[in-house]
Amino acid sequence: MNLVQYVPTILDILTPILVAALTYASARAVAFINAKVKSENLRTALLKVDEAVVTTVKALQQTTVTSLKDATKDGVFTAEEAAKVKAEAMQLVLSQLGSLEAIGKQLGMAEVERIKALIDAKIEAAVFDTRRSFGEALLFEAGETVEPEAQR
Repeated sequence: MNLVQYVPTILDILTPILVAALTYASARAVAFINAKVKSENLRTALLKVDEAVVTTVKALQQTTVTSLKDATKDGVFTAEEAAKVKAEAMQLVLSQLGSLEAIGKQLGMAEVERIKALIDAKIEAAVFDTRRSFGEALLFEAGETVEPEAQR
């Protein structure tokens, strides 16, 4: 027998298998690309939130916090003033990013309270980093002071 006689039969058998394998590989490639795009979108949204928070905390440090400290005798402001500064920070961040719902959509979070908690935590972290960088008193907690590391 001649091999040429079996080629059509072999092709009839292998074609559906190859098509199925190609379909599966294509589906996996699409899923991988979609996951990468989603991951990149989330990364971009988180970077925007971080940038807005850090910029806001630094701006408030230069303006509001400094003027509040200068207005007091000992350079420490009250818990009420600290709460006002923190609320102002939240408002400034939201004004830069848009509504909580829009931020939640970008982050894949639907619960507004979780989004507020995330931004609040990022504000606290930025305050901590600012305090640590400059060796100054914590921006939003009244009465607590920190000596610069060089003076310890």
